[in-house]
Amino acid sequence: MRRENIKSTIESLFFDASIRRQDLQDITLKIKEVEMEKRKLEKRKDSLTELRERIKYESSF
Repeated sequence: MRRENIKSTIESLFFDASIRRQDLQDITLKIKEVEMEKRKLEKRKDSLTELRERIKYESSF
């Protein structure tokens, strides 16, 4: 009986580790997606700032 209990505990630990690994992979993917979106928004912000400066410069003439 004790041996079965140990085996069950080990299987449970492996299952939990597998779930945690999947969670970690999901979070890692989400982080990469958010970082890509952040870079995209930063480029957009830079472009808008450049356009704003250009319009400001051109309107001064």
